[in-house]
Amino acid sequence: MSALTMWANGARQFGLWWLCTLLVAACIPVAEPTQLNDTPGPPVVVNDQIYRSAAFTVQYPAGWRVITSAAGDVPAVIFAAPDEVALIYVGAGSDPTQLPDLPGNPRRDSRMIVLDNGQAITAALIAQESNWEAALPLFEQVAASLQVPQV
Repeated sequence: MSALTMWANGARQFGLWWLCTLLVAACIPVAEPTQLNDTPGPPVVVNDQIYRSAAFTVQYPAGWRVITSAAGDVPAVIFAAPDEVALIYVGAGSDPTQLPDLPGNPRRDSRMIVLDNGQAITAALIAQESNWEAALPLFEQVAASLQVPQV
């Protein structure tokens, strides 16, 4: 093997090493993206059938879908039955315009619950008449589980 061939192989390997180094360096962000620092609103935690927000903690029925409010809105959550025939709304305050709706002519029950810290919470059940008897005990359990969030 000639010196020229060895030099060409070494130059090729060095060039490949340099290119890989540049590609890896290009993947590292210069600064943390702003969307990671600037998420508006207080955080919520959803796990083990418990929903925790800055305003309240509540236990929700197994298998129900959790729909959180927008980050900048008043803390609220909607729990949707797996078959979409019942909704349970829980939210800080008493604004009735925030209540969700179902198609048809659903039955409704809403309550104002005041937590130990004085925070007013609205809890509402919206369900089809055919599912009312099955959904009502679940709503009662959700309403009874409302409490002040643990810090």
